[in-house]
Amino acid sequence: FRHLKSNGFHLEDINLKDEDKNKLMLTLVATAYILAIRKGLEYQGRMPIKQYSNGTQWAAESIFRRGIAFMTTICYDFAEFITFVLKALKGRKNSVFKNVQ
Repeated sequence: FRHLKSNGFHLEDINLKDEDKNKLMLTLVATAYILAIRKGLEYQGRMPIKQYSNGTQWAAESIFRRGIAFMTTICYDFAEFITFVLKALKGRKNSVFKNVQ
């Protein structure tokens, strides 16, 4: 939820007044969030570990941040972004995009 509001997508800053536009934007942002998490999970075992002074260890970068960083780079090329989205959707069990090439 924090990523949707203020720590990633800044959804509150959009300030849309129309309810249908709000629903569409929320749908797009939720889809982007899911895609970012899925992509970030691919890097989960390879992310650097940060060790704190109290001895605890955590990933130096969150799964979301890693995934959104990847997606940000491919968004500059619309064709590459669409290819990424279609590949992500094609693998789903009940996807209407299964036959997309």
